[in-house]
Amino acid sequence: MKVGIIGLGFRLSHVVKEFNKADAEFSVVGYVDPAPAGLPNLHTFGIDAGKAFDSVDALLQHGGFDLLLVGSPNFMHLEHIRQGLAAGYTVFTEKPVVINEEQTMAMAQLVQQYGHERILVGLVLRYSPLYHDLLNARDENRLGEITSIEATEHIKPYHGAFFQRDWRRLEKYAGPYILEKCCHDIDLYQGLVGERPVR
Repeated sequence: MKVGIIGLGFRLSHVVKEFNKADAEFSVVGYVDPAPAGLPNLHTFGIDAGKAFDSVDALLQHGGFDLLLVGSPNFMHLEHIRQGLAAGYTVFTEKPVVINEEQTMAMAQLVQQYGHERILVGLVLRYSPLYHDLLNARDENRLGEITSIEATEHIKPYHGAFFQRDWRRLEKYAGPYILEKCCHDIDLYQGLVGERPVR
């Protein structure tokens, strides 16, 4: 598999590392990022980052890849996903996909227009062994009827505190904390109980 990257940050560099481990023919065609924070990671992982493009349009026009990876700041995801889909690519986007209700509705229109199979979301905890063990326990009726979930996450302060220090602290760049930090959790709970949250 060959990929193009919009937004080569720390998180996406680790996604690339996992793709590289999973596919012997994996390669990065190129990336767009004015300050690619994940580039040193790729060098450490021994992965060639491909060509540095100066614009999204230049990357998309160059082409030559199977999948577009979007790891730009969250408020930019919608536009980058839209550009990738319009150019004919399947798009993998980091979570959270969008940052507010207006963008959610615009994203829903893109899903309707292009189909859900063209958009992949990096909610990677879905694939963790612990979660699969939990789903197996549910499917084997070892949990009984689930009537409530107490969702307490015990993490060290540094793990979530950066959301209040970097660009994510501003509403114009990111969604609320529960979206930014807890979209994984909500995804796991709704997968476990087979229901969407109402409020």
